[in-house]
Amino acid sequence: MKNMKLRSTCLAVLLGLSLLPTSLRAEDISMEDVWKYRATGASFSDLPGTHWAYPQLINFFEADILVGNPNADNTVSIRPDDTVTRSEFVKLMVSALGLSSNSTGQLFQDVKPGDWFSEPVRVASALGIIHGTSTTQFEPNRPITREEVATVVANAFANSLTATEQDPNFTDIGTSWAQANIREAARMGIVHGKSATLFEPKQSATRAEAVTMLSNGLQREDTNLPSDTDLDNIVETYIEESNNAIHSGELQVLASLDDEYGTAYFKRKYNGIASKLQLMVAQGYRIDVRPTQNRQNPPLEITTVQKSNRFAVLNVKNAAYDYVYSKDGKTTYDFRVLYGKWLLRKTPGGQWKVYSLFDMP
Repeated sequence: MKNMKLRSTCLAVLLGLSLLPTSLRAEDISMEDVWKYRATGASFSDLPGTHWAYPQLINFFEADILVGNPNADNTVSIRPDDTVTRSEFVKLMVSALGLSSNSTGQLFQDVKPGDWFSEPVRVASALGIIHGTSTTQFEPNRPITREEVATVVANAFANSLTATEQDPNFTDIGTSWAQANIREAARMGIVHGKSATLFEPKQSATRAEAVTMLSNGLQREDTNLPSDTDLDNIVETYIEESNNAIHSGELQVLASLDDEYGTAYFKRKYNGIASKLQLMVAQGYRIDVRPTQNRQNPPLEITTVQKSNRFAVLNVKNAAYDYVYSKDGKTTYDFRVLYGKWLLRKTPGGQWKVYSLFDMP
């Protein structure tokens, strides 16, 4: 790997990504730290950093799995403690797991073609993951209960993770029709009780609970892991090609690279980089990047922080570059040492793409 950290440096310069608190070291960071401290580019009206599910909700938001509601004051509402309907949950699950099916699925009288949830219901029912409340009704607008969520996630992750946790000590699931599913989902490490002994199976699940249960499952999947080399190559190739595009002045290539290697938050946030640079060129600037002069420049390192079947986090470190702006005989340098967390997910088509990144001090 050569001098290839330009792209992230460019992004940091132009967009001002947030940094982790200096008390956290890159090598010690946990998955929840990764999710909690990276920049989202959004201000949330109802999701304080102290919320118990903040890391998981932010992660799903950036991955375009969880949808927020824009407000007039330019903030976004996540509604973490609102209940989630059966239709909302099935859409969330199908999106999170990247599910697809060519089968017809079960037909329900209350799920009409063209309904925003009709396709996720078709896919999930075709795969046998979710069922109706009767042979003809799905009840899409009814809040989903915790026992229903446990049943769906137990089905969804049945073939991709192993139940290794102890049998739960819930005392309130003895009469639940979903008792076996609740126990299995708990042994999988996907669901947890309201306390050590209470699961509250009939209680409606909240958006935060639904996201957390799905997140737990996605973190634990380990039956079809990508190789570290394949993941490394995605990031390295993206950085190298972006570097080459700017160095050669082919700024129109940058947007296509964002489309090819990026998705969700990453793609939205950084698709405008080429136009920003082109605007600067139109204003008379010459823009280039080069290895930092007269500074220690150790080889670029890419290591895997965590990976599962569908999600991965890579740590990219040890890259120093001068971002050079020249105009009217004057040259300005911007120096960056970037320790970056690159967050990737596997798309429904099987391609791994970057959905977020943030810098570390």
